[in-house]
Amino acid sequence: MSLTAPSSDPGAPRFRVRPPANWMNDPNGPFRWRDRYHLFYQHNPAAPVHTNVHWGHVSSADLVEWEHHPIALTPTPGGPDEAGCWSGCVVDDDGVPTAVYTGVDRRHVGLGAICLARAVVPEDETLTDWKPLPTPVVTGPPADLDVVMFRDPFVFRGGGRRWALVGAGHADGTPSVLLYDCDDLSDWRFAGVFLDGNDPVAADAFGDKAVGWECPQLYSTEGGEWVLVLSLWDGDPCSTGYLTGRLDPGAEGELRFAPRTGGRLDHGRDFYAPAVLQEPDRALMWGWSWEARGQDEVDRAGSWS
Repeated sequence: MSLTAPSSDPGAPRFRVRPPANWMNDPNGPFRWRDRYHLFYQHNPAAPVHTNVHWGHVSSADLVEWEHHPIALTPTPGGPDEAGCWSGCVVDDDGVPTAVYTGVDRRHVGLGAICLARAVVPEDETLTDWKPLPTPVVTGPPADLDVVMFRDPFVFRGGGRRWALVGAGHADGTPSVLLYDCDDLSDWRFAGVFLDGNDPVAADAFGDKAVGWECPQLYSTEGGEWVLVLSLWDGDPCSTGYLTGRLDPGAEGELRFAPRTGGRLDHGRDFYAPAVLQEPDRALMWGWSWEARGQDEVDRAGSWS
C-alpha cells in the first residue's frame, strides 16, 4: 500500500501517491537512483488550489511503500520560476541527478523557460536537497515560430546524443513537439519541429480539437519502435494519446518522429500528464488522476485536492 496521509474523507485515495495535504497534479521526473525510485509531482504546499506550484517528492525501494521527503523545488523570488516550478523530468548528468523543468515568471503568459536544478549531495540516495541554477538554459521558444504555448521538457537519448522534447502550441491552433539538442545539458540548441498536428497519422489518432501538446514523453520498445506519449490540451486538459513509430535523422543530423499508428491512452479527461521512466526491460508510467469536485467541496472534505 502506498503511504498516504490519513484523512476523514472517505473519497481520499488510499492506494495512490499523494501529499499529506493540499494540491497536487502532474507527476514529474520519475527517476531511479541507487536502489530507490524517486517520483516528483506538482504541489501547492499551502492550499488545495492550483497555484504556487512547487515540486513535491517521494521515494520508494519497491514501488509500493512510498516515503515523503521535503519539497524538492521551490519558486525563487525574482527568478525565472518565481510563479511556479512546473513540469519536467530528472536525468543523470555525469553522476549528478538534475531536474529539467518549466519555470514560469511573474508575467505568467504561457511561455515557460527551461530551468535546471541539481542534487546537492548526489551520494545521498534520498536526494532531499536541490539547488536551482539562477539562469534558464532556454528562455523561451524560437523567435521565428508563432508559439503561444511552450513547456514540459523531456530529455532522452537517441542517435548517440542527448535531446529534449518540449510541448508546444502555435497561434494558428496547431499543436507540436519541439526538439532541442542538449548533449551538453547546459548548452541547448533548437533542432526543429519533432512532430506537429498536421501529420496525418497524428491527426487520425487524435482528431483536431487539441491546440497544444503537453508533457511529451518518449520511450523505446523491445522491438525497436519508439512510443511518443502526449497530453492533449484544448484550453484545458483534454485527453492523453500515444503514437508508435521510428526516429528518422534529419538533414542536419537532427531527429524527426515518423509515426506509424496511434490512439488514446484514456478515453476521458481523468487521466492526464503521464510521465514515463524507461528501464532496461520495461517502461513505467505514472499519470495524474484528477477530479471534478468544486472548491467548496474540496474545502469541506479536508483540504486535499
